[in-house]
This record gives sequence, C-alpha cells and structure tokens, in this order.
Amino acid sequence: MQSKILVVLVVLLCISGCTGIVLADGGSDNGGGSSSGSSSDSGNSGSSSSDSGGSSSSDSGNSGSSSSDSGGSSSSGPDQSSGSQVETSGTQSQDQIHSPDQSQSQDQSQSSDQTRSQDQIHYPDQLQSQDQLQSSDQVQQQDRIYQEDVTRYFSEVQQRQQELQSEPGLSNDQRNYELATYSLSIAGSVARNDSPDLTRLYQEIQQSMTTIDQTQQQIRDRDPLTRTLLGGDAQAAQTLLQTTTQNQDRIREMDQLLLNCTTCDSQVRQQLEDQLQVLSQNQTQLQQYAQQELNNRGWFGWLFR
Repeated sequence: MQSKILVVLVVLLCISGCTGIVLADGGSDNGGGSSSGSSSDSGNSGSSSSDSGGSSSSDSGNSGSSSSDSGGSSSSGPDQSSGSQVETSGTQSQDQIHSPDQSQSQDQSQSSDQTRSQDQIHYPDQLQSQDQLQSSDQVQQQDRIYQEDVTRYFSEVQQRQQELQSEPGLSNDQRNYELATYSLSIAGSVARNDSPDLTRLYQEIQQSMTTIDQTQQQIRDRDPLTRTLLGGDAQAAQTLLQTTTQNQDRIREMDQLLLNCTTCDSQVRQQLEDQLQVLSQNQTQLQQYAQQELNNRGWFGWLFR
C-alpha cells in the first residue's frame, strides 16, 4: 500500500516538473523579461532565457545593419544631384570667363525681352503709343530727305536748261528734247516707289535711240536715183516705225505710273509729265518720217513690195 502511494507521488512530481519546463519554454519564446523572472526557480529555464535573449540581440543587430544599409543607399541620391549641380555651375563659370561679353549681351537681351513682354502685359497702350511715335518720326525723316531730293532735282534741271540755252546751233525742238531726256534720266530720286520702273523704261528708250539714229542715217544716205526708181528704203523705214511704236508704249506706261504716284511731289509729277509729252512728240515725228519713207515707192518700187 505504501509503495503504491510512493509511486503516485513520484508520478505527480514528474508531471509537475514537466509542466514547469513547458511553461518556461513558452515564456522565453514570448518575451525575455517575464521568462527571466519565472525561471529563477529552475536552472533549465534560465539557460533557455539566456539563449532566447542572445538570439533576440542578434536579430536586433541584423535589423540595425539593414537599417544602416538602407540609410546608406538612400543618401547616395542627394550626393549625385549636388555633384551634377556643381558641374553645371562650373561650366557656366567657365563660359563667363572665356566669353564674358557674349554672356553679358545674352543676359541683357533676355532681360530686355522679358521687360518688354511684361510691359506689353501691363502697359499695352503705352507701348503702342511709343511704336506710333517711332513710326511717325521715321516718316517725317523720310519726308525731309525726299524734299531735299526734290530741291536738288529742280536745281539740276534748271542748270541744264541754262546750258542748253547757251549752246549755239540748236533749234527749240532740239533743246526741248535734250531737256526732256535729261529730266527723265535723273527722275529716279524723286519718283518715290515708281523710281525702279521709271528708270527701267527710260533706259529702254535710250537704248532704242541707237537703232533710231542708225535707221535715220540709212534713209538719208539712200542714193537719189535709187530713190527715184525704187522708192524709199522700206526696210529701214519699217525698223524705225517699229522702234518708235514701242517707245510710245513705254511713254504711255511711264505716264500712267506718274498718275498713280499719289505720294510724289505735285510739281515733280507735273514736270515729268511735261517732259514725257515732249518725248512723245519727238517719237510721233519719227513715226511720220518712217511712214513717208514707206509710202515713197518710186517708179518701179511697187513691183518689189
């Protein structure tokens, strides 16, 4: 009977010891402080608490290491950005050293553009008034220059007229024709926008005068007997008639340009129109001369025409 009681007590002691060990292991897994307090009665519990504390410290150390690595990698971005900014600043400094005038000019131009853009936003009416004033000043300056050209033009025409009056052996028609050609030759400075066209047309007329002089001389040099038998020089007369007709077309075109020149000085326009009239009369006389030569067929000229 007593042996059975001893066996029961031993079994109970074993069961209570195993229960304490299990509780000690669970406490060390959940936390170091409470397991350490509960393991003061058992040596096995203290050692497991010590092992648990060591592994916790190791994990904490690894966590700190990973935090350090993470901090190191994240801090590399700002360093690279500041490096690129330093390089850009260095490049700008070198550009300012090597070409300071160009950099300063660019800065001034940009500043001026920015200022004007801001003024256009804030003061549009004021800027428009300034532009109108500048345009008005330019127009007034151009008008002053034009009036000086007009004064010079009439002075030169008058001087040429006096020279022709003093030349002996010239008829009135010849003097008028010479004055007309001279007046038209220097009209480029007083014809405003029509100057290029007027100059071109007058030069074409002057170039044709070589042909006119040659054909007139050829008609005058025709033998009298040949003229009596065969009539006038039909070929030279036809060339003269064709050339003078072309000149009349040019004169009409020049006259139309003057009529449309609303910005020309009125006295200049009247002067040039008068000279074109003289030139047209001269060409009309040459046309009549050429037609008379064509009409002269002599005795037998009708056989060859």
